[in-house]
Amino acid sequence: MRSEIVTGGGEQMPLAAVSFDLSAGPVLLVGALGAAALGGAVLTRRYLPVSEVIVFLAIGLALGPQAFGAIDEDRLQAIRPVASVALAAMVFLLGDRLRLAVLRSVRRTVIPMAVLGSLASFVAVFAAVVAAGGRSTVAFLLAALSPATAPVTVRALVAEQRAAGRFTDDLLAATAVNNVCAALLFGIGAPLVLAGISDESATATAAMALLQILGASLACGYVGGRLLAGLAARIEARDHQFLLVWVLLILAVGAARYFGASVVIVALVMGAVAANDRRTPHAVFEHVQLLEPPIFLVFFLVTGADAHLDRFAELGLLGAAFIAFRVVGRLAGGRLGLLVTREGREVRHGVWSAAAQLPLAGMAVGLASFVVSSTESVGSAEVGQQVAAIVLGAVFVFELITPLVVHRALVVAGEQGAVG
Repeated sequence: MRSEIVTGGGEQMPLAAVSFDLSAGPVLLVGALGAAALGGAVLTRRYLPVSEVIVFLAIGLALGPQAFGAIDEDRLQAIRPVASVALAAMVFLLGDRLRLAVLRSVRRTVIPMAVLGSLASFVAVFAAVVAAGGRSTVAFLLAALSPATAPVTVRALVAEQRAAGRFTDDLLAATAVNNVCAALLFGIGAPLVLAGISDESATATAAMALLQILGASLACGYVGGRLLAGLAARIEARDHQFLLVWVLLILAVGAARYFGASVVIVALVMGAVAANDRRTPHAVFEHVQLLEPPIFLVFFLVTGADAHLDRFAELGLLGAAFIAFRVVGRLAGGRLGLLVTREGREVRHGVWSAAAQLPLAGMAVGLASFVVSSTESVGSAEVGQQVAAIVLGAVFVFELITPLVVHRALVVAGEQGAVG
């Protein structure tokens, strides 16, 4: 006798046909992943001296489609929007470090170190990739991406280590400045580079696409920041402010996806505009910080699951040159910036500050994705594919290595565990 159940419509349905489809329930999937990650993080903190970020990445990688396949492409696609909101929230918090008052206070310290480190990274990567046999177009695009720092990784590690102090504040401010430098270098230079590999009409198309991305990103971020400031000033209840912030962040991500904008730039501009608007209650940023632990969990689990191990084989000599000389450029530029500041700060702190700016993800991945689409439009898809393979492979390398570097930097600066 076959077991059956009766549905709400009176129909009988075999029990064997009843199953749970995780691809239709991204929240359930994230919850299951979170339980696994939490258990792994607790065991790691007790027995292994590594960052929780690495644990989340490793669990995501092990369960992803490139490994055991517990999270297949369909399920991964279902939870990517959740990861996009998590990314936006963390970058939004970084915008709080772009207050004009803060930038003025670090104009003689952090800004020279970040700008010189970004320029040195650009020059070192360009020269190294060309010397390794890469095309000048590939070298320039990789060099323009190299100054970018992953704000998500830096913020996650600072929060995990409960770090606070001048070194930590300078590091977070430098992360924002680095991404601004990368956006400017890429935004100005990419159309010129594309002009060298395409005809005039295709170049104009690529330039217009880039302008559309930057323009849409700036517009969405500015409107979101102004809306947040204006509405939050009229709402006194903290729970209503909490809902407002998250609703606007979700809408900002939706607008970025709809208009083809960069989620990273939209969130960064939105946070900076809100931070510099006198109407914005400071509690707005506290509402986002309240959910930092689950945000970090979701983002790094998805990042690990989305990693493609086969891309490591595509790194080759050019990939090795990109990784090695991005490190060399950032450290050399940071040391030069330290000498320019003449603030009398300890050299090791300056060097560790530069090293802590090495995490790579977020904006670099977004711009690499734009390179793929734009080079396809100008008839040189192999350039974009090569750049994307190198960047995505390097991102995972840096995400595995740099948590240990940031951890050590906070220890050397004496700011680990300063909160609570």
